[in-house]
Amino acid sequence: MAKRLLVLLGCLVCTGSLLATTYTATAADPGTFHGRTLIQSYDEHRILIAVDTRGGGQADHYFRFWTEESIPALDVRFEGASLQYYGNELLVIADDERIVYRFTVNGNQPHQFRLSENAITTGYSGFGLNHEIPTAAPRNQAKARDGNPGTQLSCDFGECEQPSWEWYGNSGNCTSGGVGATSCSVNVSGTSCSVSCESGFYACCSAGFGGISCTCVHK
Repeated sequence: MAKRLLVLLGCLVCTGSLLATTYTATAADPGTFHGRTLIQSYDEHRILIAVDTRGGGQADHYFRFWTEESIPALDVRFEGASLQYYGNELLVIADDERIVYRFTVNGNQPHQFRLSENAITTGYSGFGLNHEIPTAAPRNQAKARDGNPGTQLSCDFGECEQPSWEWYGNSGNCTSGGVGATSCSVNVSGTSCSVSCESGFYACCSAGFGGISCTCVHK
């Protein structure tokens, strides 16, 4: 009987270990991320948010935000910030908790989040928010493996390359999502992206020889 119990416990431990090590985050998962952070606009309607959670000097999470309303030029950098990602909203909270940026997809209620009484919050509403993880990473980036920082975008915090905003997904050839969808995601070989869009657009996620893309297409 004792031997049976020992064998059973051993199997349970092995199973638990396998479950703990096989889960990897995808861009569709809500999560909390922390690290050196950049917020940069590329014109009056498009903002890039990049974070280096590994401390290696290269961003490993990217968020793109689209808005139809004109926005002021942004070039904000934090040596440390926490990012709360909800799928249809992103909060960027500086480590001193006095500066907060909120990016919300139109038609969604802002999420409740306890902030410092002295926090100064700047909020933007737009028609689309996406999230990209260039390489496979453990959930919430507690520890990530070294590797290629990504095939779609590179940001070393000295300079971010000009991101591509006009994807082939804009043509409506969607691997997931499509007309009627307000969100979608795609995951190929550990590289993943997701997007949430307001009701006047549809979410289109594509995978092909040119890579993956997650964007919002006007109906």
